[in-house]
Amino acid sequence: MREIIRKVLLETDYLKRKEFAKKTLFKLWDREKSMGKQPVINDVITQTFGVMAYDLNEMLVEWYGGVDKVYEIIKNRLSNKSITTDKIQELGVNVGNYDFTFEFENIKIRRSRSGGYDLELQMNIIDGGVELMTDGEYIDLMNPSSVNDDLWWEISYEIKDIAGDLIYKISKEYGFDSFLGDIIIDFI
Repeated sequence: MREIIRKVLLETDYLKRKEFAKKTLFKLWDREKSMGKQPVINDVITQTFGVMAYDLNEMLVEWYGGVDKVYEIIKNRLSNKSITTDKIQELGVNVGNYDFTFEFENIKIRRSRSGGYDLELQMNIIDGGVELMTDGEYIDLMNPSSVNDDLWWEISYEIKDIAGDLIYKISKEYGFDSFLGDIIIDFI
């Protein structure tokens, strides 16, 4: 019986902390927005309020207007814009020896089986290539038919991984990373 009471008290305490955090953070984020800053969730906020990161992300998505609104923001940041590996690297995503330019198109969201959301999109490589670490050979990404199938499979997997890391990084800015399931990328 003592354990049941302790569990109920802990849950009640957590819910109170969560509600307090939500009210306080919504005010903070409104103030930051009025100053032209983008709200963030970091370790300091997590430790200050004693609320799990998932719950904080959920609050941030709610503050932005919900999943549909955040999806539109992410979609607008990614759609039909030329993105370079140099720009991705500035955001802190490791690109290795890849040096290419690409665009995302037809970004769609769907409910995943796990309860989150999957992103489906197409990726068009406009220009560039990769210098292989094994022998220094330069592979032109505009001519994949000149590369053997096993090597092209590995290169395409790494390209999708780089693009997925970019999408995850941008999603994290809006608290959407907790909702993100699979990122399905097809080449055009």
